[in-house]
Amino acid sequence: MMIPREVLNGVVRFAAMRRKETGGYGATPLLPATIEDTFYALSIFEMARFQEGHAQVFVPPWLDTPLRNYLDSQLRDPPVSGKLIYRLLTGCRIAGVPFEREYLAGLLQGLAGDDLFLERAYYLYRTALELAGDGIMAAGIRKKVLAGITALRWKTAREARMWAFLGQGTQLLSDARERITAWLQTCQNCDGGFGFMPGTTSFIENSHTCLSGLAILGQASDDPGGAGAFIISCRTGSGGFSRMQGAAPFLDATWHGLKALWVL
Repeated sequence: MMIPREVLNGVVRFAAMRRKETGGYGATPLLPATIEDTFYALSIFEMARFQEGHAQVFVPPWLDTPLRNYLDSQLRDPPVSGKLIYRLLTGCRIAGVPFEREYLAGLLQGLAGDDLFLERAYYLYRTALELAGDGIMAAGIRKKVLAGITALRWKTAREARMWAFLGQGTQLLSDARERITAWLQTCQNCDGGFGFMPGTTSFIENSHTCLSGLAILGQASDDPGGAGAFIISCRTGSGGFSRMQGAAPFLDATWHGLKALWVL
């Protein structure tokens, strides 16, 4: 959906206030910069850049020298988490910080070991496909995690969404598409939000997860109007979003809220 200008401008201002002197971004004004929070802020700026009519009230990442230095320093001592690797490199892409494809390929090969579990496979697959542009490596990662699986099973909305993403174009997902769709739709509550599984409390991150999972499957919420109303209800006076109405705003919740609105 087209995000209202006042919502988008407020989100951008909120994220810009989380910038640290180091160039990175932190979850709150008092906490130091982290890879994850820097990813959230830069992704918010990128989404704002793609929609006309927002007010640019921040230093563009590609012109922010301290930010670029912060990201470059993280590249020189990379994390061993697949999720953090993906988020660090996505931040580098947005800010225009270069990284060597050969270096990235070696890093991914080292992380894609025999103990490749779902979350690591999901993030390494996306890194290989979207950031390294290596379809062969991505296919190998997906093949490894799908090997020996006869049916897709999940316990949470995050797991269902990751299987939906990894399973695109496979018979496994074709067989499970209706089950995953119905399960994600059942996660929606009467307040319009979604829980991490059916019958659990609505939070903004679960709403984003379920809505994006349904979008991957080419489906939608049974009550998109209610979903949008729940997400907007999490918006605070600061311009950022909280996990649920009445809670404190954070960068991660703000990112989830904006992504959920984008999917709608």
